[in-house]
Amino acid sequence: MLGGGHEVAWASFQGLIPTLLEKDIALGIINFDAHLDLRAPIPKGSSGTPFRQINEWCKAHGQTFNYCVLGVNPSANTQALFDYANEQGVSWMEDIAFETNDQHQMQRYIDQFLNKVDALYLTVCLDVFNAAFAPGVSAPAALGISPAKMLQSFKLLLQQAKAQQKPVLLLDIAELNPEHDRDGMTAKLGARIVWEYQQFLQSNIAPK
Repeated sequence: MLGGGHEVAWASFQGLIPTLLEKDIALGIINFDAHLDLRAPIPKGSSGTPFRQINEWCKAHGQTFNYCVLGVNPSANTQALFDYANEQGVSWMEDIAFETNDQHQMQRYIDQFLNKVDALYLTVCLDVFNAAFAPGVSAPAALGISPAKMLQSFKLLLQQAKAQQKPVLLLDIAELNPEHDRDGMTAKLGARIVWEYQQFLQSNIAPK
């Protein structure tokens, strides 16, 4: 799924609901994002509400809300949102920690999350990146994370999920605004993430 605003995540999740219910799957959502996107959908949903909407659906249907956010900007989220995230058992890693943690620290963090779930929904908000790499978003980041670090962690996540037989059911990339993009940089970054995912899938196709 390619967005647009991150409200596409609520639509993406709804597409997974039949599979989750039919197979009784504990879904884990990993979001690369500067924002928690847990605001209440009042009066209606927006790019800041999709994971609150997912959590509300999970509560209504007896499902566990397994949600992890990587690259969070602490200055771009209110204390009320952090309080709500704590109450709901959400895990997150701030942008500086994400950028400075070594591979072993990241691997342990990912493993702790994977141990709780059966399958994954991965979502990438392009405003998680430094504005030098992703200017074409609604909220450009003065700090953000680097594409190289994100892709390193992304590939590590895919490898660990495969090793633990936790399939990725869905990947979406959101928050691209072409009107504000510069030389197509943000779109190219999104395309590189898709390419890396495609390379991973192709490398795991057994030869005939």
